Amino acid sequence: MRKSWAIIIPLVVLAIIIGLTVGLYLLGDADASALEKFRDIMIVYLGFLWVIVVLLVAILVGVLVWVALLIKDKVIPLLQQIQETMVRVKGTAEFMSEEVASPVIGFYGSMAKARRMSQVITERRPKQKNADQDRMPGKVKQILRRPSK
Repeated sequence: MRKSWAIIIPLVVLAIIIGLTVGLYLLGDADASALEKFRDIMIVYLGFLWVIVVLLVAILVGVLVWVALLIKDKVIPLLQQIQETMVRVKGTAEFMSEEVASPVIGFYGSMAKARRMSQVITERRPKQKNADQDRMPGKVKQILRRPSK
């Protein structure tokens, strides 16, 4: 159904343009040349096109006004809500870092201090690791420990 309309509508428009051109040509002065008749026909068509362009520009201005009002009524309040949410998230993140992460970090710091103090008191040294192996991920260590073939 849509394909037939896509063929019918341009054919109807073309028939109207051809019919209008022939009608305007036949309405012209009998003593006028063909070039003068076509000039007058083009002036009429330019007038029609001018009216169409003015209507399209008016529609465009209307759409732009509608979009501006839509932005004013819908988008700006939405952006304000997003900003308030971001402030709330920032406050929550700061609270979590101060109230949750800081005590955990302090606890692990105290545990490391106690472990080191017990090592110093018992005169045990912590195990020394190879500096090269310390920097390598686990898989790399396993590959390097394999015997060569």
